[in-house]
Order: sequence, then structure tokens, then C-alpha cells
Amino acid sequence: MKKLLIHILVVFIFSSCFSSAFAQKKQIRIEHADRLTYIKEQDGEVRKLVGNVELRQKDLTMFCDSALFYAGNNSVDAFGNVHIVQGDSLDVYSDSLKYNGNTKQAVFYRNVELYHTQLTLTTDLLEYDVGTETAHYFNEGKVVNGQTKLTSKRGHYYAANKMAYFKDSVRLDAPEYQLEADTLGFNAKNRIAYFYGPTHIVLEDGTVDCVSGHYNTKEKEGWFGQNTVLDQPPQKLHCDSMYLDQDSGYARMYKPFRWVDTTKNTILSGKKGRFYRENNYMLAYDSLLLTKIMDKDSLHMTADTFRSYNDTMTGTRQFFAYHDVSFHKSNIQGKCDSLYYDYSDSTFRMYRNPILWNEKNQMTGDTITVSLVNDQLDSLRLLKNAMVISREDYEVFNQVKGRNIYGAFKGDQLGNMYVSNNSKSIYFGRDDEDAYIGVNEATCTNMLILFKENKVDRIKFMEKPEATFTPIQKTNPRSHRIENFQWFHERRPTSKMDLFNKDNK
Repeated sequence: MKKLLIHILVVFIFSSCFSSAFAQKKQIRIEHADRLTYIKEQDGEVRKLVGNVELRQKDLTMFCDSALFYAGNNSVDAFGNVHIVQGDSLDVYSDSLKYNGNTKQAVFYRNVELYHTQLTLTTDLLEYDVGTETAHYFNEGKVVNGQTKLTSKRGHYYAANKMAYFKDSVRLDAPEYQLEADTLGFNAKNRIAYFYGPTHIVLEDGTVDCVSGHYNTKEKEGWFGQNTVLDQPPQKLHCDSMYLDQDSGYARMYKPFRWVDTTKNTILSGKKGRFYRENNYMLAYDSLLLTKIMDKDSLHMTADTFRSYNDTMTGTRQFFAYHDVSFHKSNIQGKCDSLYYDYSDSTFRMYRNPILWNEKNQMTGDTITVSLVNDQLDSLRLLKNAMVISREDYEVFNQVKGRNIYGAFKGDQLGNMYVSNNSKSIYFGRDDEDAYIGVNEATCTNMLILFKENKVDRIKFMEKPEATFTPIQKTNPRSHRIENFQWFHERRPTSKMDLFNKDNK
């Protein structure tokens, strides 16, 4: 990007050349002509010059095949192989020219070519008004500087405020990039380029599209406005306000943005964000929503802050979510204060009061991890103070607690859970008609829980348990609660939109 607009500066050099070339007020002088004849007209005498014509006004020299010199108003009409020379740096060629030495207005017609050092401008009509210090072409023009070429249908330069504009079908071709714009402006004083209307930039590693923006070629920083799209496959960024510092590789989004990564099947939207080129560091905050497309389903996540970067040690992408983290997928939901996802092992790690829900099951622990295989649920771990609660009826809860619980999924459903160390369970048994018959409370070092259709089906005790069974008629289900029992149903996000519901925080 830092080279993108610096080349444009050379396009405007010709303006200063014209200003110095035509700003003289001295009478035009005939230096040479093979033949000179006088023609009487109502406006006065006209001198017709033919053959190797050479005219001069101070340090401006004009060559042509023939010319009409109007001495009365100090003007010239030049024809055939017109060539204007100013000093040793400016040459202009055209088929014909109208020049007024008093008003300092010049119009070059057909096959116009301007050369200044390494710059070439070609067009079919070029106007320059020294009085207003403006230069214009209206019928397509091309500017070439080395390997850089700019074309547009119209071009304008305003010397008073050092502004130049190229309008209508603007195209800039350079070895490292190509640019297409509706209007391209440049302030030669502060070296700021402006984009107006749809602009498309093709870079070596992607494209940029925007509707408005400007770029400081001196400071190498830019601002891009409406409908900005930065496309660097496999990633694409959509935003309405972006600041870019090219040297440091720092970018900042001030208004709603949308970031898409097709290889990670990830979409991130928010109101504010920052990006650093080093390690592809990304920081996003304010009204965030992260969507990870998984098979035919999607995982949606919100948090106060998202952070992601490439780990220089492992070479893998790291992702962090901070404060009020919530996520929703059709078969699993969760909440925690902070979350970490490592792309190398496809594992979510939930910290500080994490809660996980799967169908009727609520799972808690000091730390929870959920692992994916091919974007499908594979296994989970509830570490320290692990607990699983399944609601059977309004006041009936099957409960399991242990130091750690390790679970495995079968498809999208829980298959089994292994409870280790100081295991305890409360299980409400049913008869063949699905009526409750009693509650079994047991403690055991380790136990295995088998699920069927995401509900507890059987509990296997790995050692002899200490157990008691109480008939349902002799007890109240509300009295059977494992220590530290808490049911967080009101905090469970039940839909994508529910993630933004502050009432369930």
C-alpha cells in the first residue's frame, strides 16, 4: 500500500511546468519561418507563418509547420507537428494549438503528448488556464511514469489549492498493484490522495474495495470509509471505517465490521477492532458475535473481548475470549468468564465459573474442556469440583459429582462419562411404566455413567459403593441434593439472539 499512491504524485508535475511556461506576459516574438505573409482581417492584421516556424515568449519556445500570429491580441494558432519546449525538462507535442499570450490560456488539440523527465501524458485535448491555474482534459488521458500507467476520461488540476482530480473510469497500473476508481484526488501540498466513489485496488496478496477514503503518502497512513472490503484469501474484512498505518501494519476499525475466514469457517462481527501485521494479531471488542460453521450447524459466541494471533513457537492460531463469554449450538451451550481455543488440538478451554449444557444435562467444574474432531463434538473434561445434573421433572434431578469427570460423545449426544475420585450420585429409578419408584444415593471412588438419548440410562460402580435406596413414597425429591447443588437454567442461552440477552448473564 505504501507504494500504491506515491507514484501518483508524478502525475501532477506537469501542472507546475505549465504554470511557469505560460505565466509570462511578454509579447510573443517570431524567431523563424520559411515564409511570412500578412493577412488583413476585421480584427486586425494576421501574420501567416509557414515552414519551420519558431516562436518565443521569454523562455517558452514553440515549433510548428505553420501558424497564424495575431499580434493585436498576442495570440497564436499553431498547426502541424506542434512542439512546445520550456527549459530542458518540458516538451509538449500536438497536432494543433491555440495560445493567448495575454490571457495565458492554451488549448492543445489531437495527439497531445507531454513529456517531463520520466513522465508522459497523452490525450486528444488539453486545456490550461494560467489565470485560474487549472489544467483539464476531457476526452480520455493516459499518464505513464516508468512502469506505472494511469488512465481516466477526465483530469483536472487546481494549482491554487494544489489539488488534482482524475475522474470517470480511473485506472492505475503498476507492477505491484492495480487501482480502479470513479474519482481519484491528490493534494500535492500535504501529499494526501483521496478516493471518491467505488474504488477497487488489486494487491499482490489480495484486493481492497471502498467507496470513500484518503491516504497520506508522506506518513504512509490511510482512512477508508463506506463499504470497505479487504479481501486477502482466505480472509475477508468488511467495515465502514478503517485506519491503516502501512509501516507498522496496524489497522483499526471504528464502526461495525465483519471478518470472514473461509479456511477456519469463521465469521466475526463487532463494532470496534484492531489488527497488527506481526503474528496476524487481532483484537476485537464491543457488540461481538463469532460464528463458526460446523457441518450443517453453527456455533455462535459472544464476549466482551476477542483476541487471536499466530503463536511463533508452535506456528498455530490461538484464540481467546474474555468476560461474559456465552456460546450456543443446537446440541451444546455454554457460559464462562474466559475461554481459550487452540487450533492445533481443536479444543475449547473454559475458565472461571464455566457451565456447559447438553440437552437435559448441566455440567460444571472449575475448568471445562471440549474437544472437536472434524468440527464434531468428540469429548469433554470437567476438572475439579465436577458435577453433572440432569433434570427429569420439576423437582427431580439426577446428579453426579466427583473430583474430575471425563465424557465422550457419540455423534452429537453424550455416550458415557467416567467419574473419578470421591464420586457421588443421586439417581431416581423408574419402573417399566416410567413411574418413579425411589431414589438411590451412592458414593464410590470411581463410576461410569452410560447415557441413552442424552439421558442417564445406567450407572456402573467401579468398586463396591456405599448406597442407600429410599422408596419414592417415603421421601421428597427436593430433599435430595448433592452438596453445592445449583441449577442455572435461567442463564442458559437457548438461541443465537439469546446470547445478547443481558438478563441471563
